[in-house]
Formats: sequence, structure tokens, C-alpha cells
Amino acid sequence: MFFLPMTCLYLAEVAIFALAFQLDGRHLEGEGAMGLSSSVVFSLQNLFSTSFQSARVTLIYTLGLAALQRIAGLLTYAMVTGLFFLHFTKVDAPLRFSRNRCLSCSPGCHLSCRFVTGDPTYWLRVSCSSM
Repeated sequence: MFFLPMTCLYLAEVAIFALAFQLDGRHLEGEGAMGLSSSVVFSLQNLFSTSFQSARVTLIYTLGLAALQRIAGLLTYAMVTGLFFLHFTKVDAPLRFSRNRCLSCSPGCHLSCRFVTGDPTYWLRVSCSSM
């Protein structure tokens, strides 16, 4: 379920920038491949830093758009990498809070804390006993 939204995000990014490159298609030199237009091929090759063919830009607007796509691609890679690690590395919290008590179990010790009020920042008694 995680890989479908990630794939859709990359496809949407390629489609948006392909449409933007298509608006200024005459300043994009290169041919399409596998039935795709040159703007789609350039968008794919620019986003994934690969070279399917020799496509290049001839206008500063298109070059700026390509740089913007690279920046958006790097941010997308960073976000997807963070979400990937967050999704697959679940960490259990070592403390459990109830209304008046917090419990924490670690090997060889059981920590029991009581709070003066319902606010967990005020401590009344802390004891550690081995189990």
C-alpha cells in the first residue's frame, strides 16, 4: 500500500513537468522514444538523472524549469526516503502514561512514577525495583 502512492507521486511530478516542458517544446532539442513525446522523455531523464537519449534545452526558461524539476525531485526523494524509513521502522515508546502513573519496563528494572497532578511534568515519587 505504501508503494502505490509513492509511484503516483513520481508519475504526477513527471506529468506536471512534461506539460511545462511541452509549453516551450520548440526549445527542447531531442526526439521522443517508445511513442512518448520529447518533453515526457526529457522530464523522465531529468527527474531520474538518467540519459535515455541526447536531449538538451536551448532557452534559459527551459533550463530554469529543468533546474526547478531537479530541486523538486531531490525534495521528493528526501520525503519518500523519510516516509519509507518511518513506515518500516516502527519504534515502541518506552514510557506509558496513564492518568496518574507512568510505567516503563527495561531489562532488570521496573520504573514506577507518580505525578503530583495530572500534569506529567511534576513528579511526586520515583522508584526503581528489579524484577
